[in-house]
Amino acid sequence: MRLGKGEEITGGRSRPALLADVFEAFIGALYLDQGIAAVKAWLDRVVFPNIAHIEQPQFSDYKTRLQEYVQQHTLGELEYRIVDEQGPAHDKFFVSEVYMNGLNLGRGSGRTKKEAEQQAAAEALTVLMHKG
Repeated sequence: MRLGKGEEITGGRSRPALLADVFEAFIGALYLDQGIAAVKAWLDRVVFPNIAHIEQPQFSDYKTRLQEYVQQHTLGELEYRIVDEQGPAHDKFFVSEVYMNGLNLGRGSGRTKKEAEQQAAAEALTVLMHKG
């Protein structure tokens, strides 16, 4: 990977975002040059054996889990609303609420709308699971 002097000095060689971009570019180039079979073969040979032993962090997509729970129990429709937004454009803070059939089930906050909605969904899941 060729880096400019500034990027090299500031540790760009070990920056996760830059490494992810390089990996994505390599996979894309391999795909365009040799096709999906070559990509799968390379991943099977080089990548997957090195990550099979790594335990994945338990990240929960609370919005998906909430949606699945509501649909499974035929509870109604979900709606997310951004109810507050603070701070300058480069440093926003959002507050979101999730409603089911007009009833407020949860509230969350975060630096992105997605993060605020995820927290609201997590709270709503807790409320629903303790009721039923």
